[in-house]
Amino acid sequence: MGDLREWIETMDTQGELRTVRGVDWDVELGVIVDQYQRRMNLPALLFDEIKGHQKGFRVLANTLTSTKRIALTLGLPPEASQMDLVHAWRQYAKGYPTLPPRIVQDGPVNENIQTGDDVDLLAFPAPKWHKHDGNRYIGTGCLVIQKDPDNDWVNVGVYRVAVHDRKRQACISLQGNMAV
Repeated sequence: MGDLREWIETMDTQGELRTVRGVDWDVELGVIVDQYQRRMNLPALLFDEIKGHQKGFRVLANTLTSTKRIALTLGLPPEASQMDLVHAWRQYAKGYPTLPPRIVQDGPVNENIQTGDDVDLLAFPAPKWHKHDGNRYIGTGCLVIQKDPDNDWVNVGVYRVAVHDRKRQACISLQGNMAV
């Protein structure tokens, strides 16, 4: 698949996506996700019209909690078995392809840009997933790639990204916090 928009459209046409409207970002969304992911093979959840946010500012959850969705994502037939997925992944992992970065002047990645005083992280419906969370999280289990500005060292890790206010967020790992 080319991008997330195409993935969402494919999953919707395959009956693998459920749109939920009108929930609150403050714990309610997280409770629905937690309850829903307890059973495999239910559709992914696409939250829209989240309370306090513009329509179209959405949250996608439970993307890979179905064998069929994983198969479709990997370009395999929708009826692929769990063992088919394991074999496909093992084959792929033998020679991960490397893709060089591509600098573009236009395209979907540049459709929505905020700079300076226009930056407002609170415009995004970052959920407070659990009642004891200290922050709203705009990134949960997201891949963060960081390059040291002084040398060629690169770190790739999965972090939670907490929103502190309109302009500040932090990457949170099990080892501690790293301000960004």
